[in-house]
Amino acid sequence: MQVKQSRYPIVISLPICHYDDTESAKAARRQLKETIYSVLFDMNVPAVCAIDQVTLTLFAARRTSGIVVNIGFHATSVVPVFQGKVMGRLV
Repeated sequence: MQVKQSRYPIVISLPICHYDDTESAKAARRQLKETIYSVLFDMNVPAVCAIDQVTLTLFAARRTSGIVVNIGFHATSVVPVFQGKVMGRLV
C-alpha cells in the first residue's frame, strides 16, 4: 500500500468469543498484546491501541454500556458491557 507506518497509529480489535477470566488466560492475553506492541513499535508505528470487538461495537453506536449479540458463522455470543468494560463474570 506504500503507506508510511511511522505516520499512522493502529487500532487492533481483539475477539472475545471465548472469554476466560483465569489468571493463566489473562497472562496469555497480556503476553499477546505485549508481543504485538513490541513488533509494531519496532516498525516505528507511533501508537497502538488493542481493544475488544465488543467494546468497539458499542463505541460505533455511541454507547459505552449495552448487550452485544454477535452472530458468527460457527458461534453466537451475548456479551454484557458496562461503561466500556466487558462484564466477564456474566459471560
